[in-house]
Amino acid sequence: MATATLALAVFFGFREHSIAQLHGEIHAVQNEQAEVETTIADLEARLDRRDDLDYIEYLARKELGLIRPGEEKYILIHEPQQ
Repeated sequence: MATATLALAVFFGFREHSIAQLHGEIHAVQNEQAEVETTIADLEARLDRRDDLDYIEYLARKELGLIRPGEEKYILIHEPQQ
């Protein structure tokens, strides 16, 4: 009887550990899902602005470093101190 009780205790102990581990994995997946949903919302917002010429110009200037004809672009270089 004691052996059966001990076996059941060990079985349920491992089961509880497995359940706790699965809960941790579920939590991690839920966090990842929330990050993906945020990324999707950001991309959808950018997509909604695909015909906004001011936004396109902003992106061209910011992300590509483009300038309009006749403008001058200055690049400041920081020299390391010796």
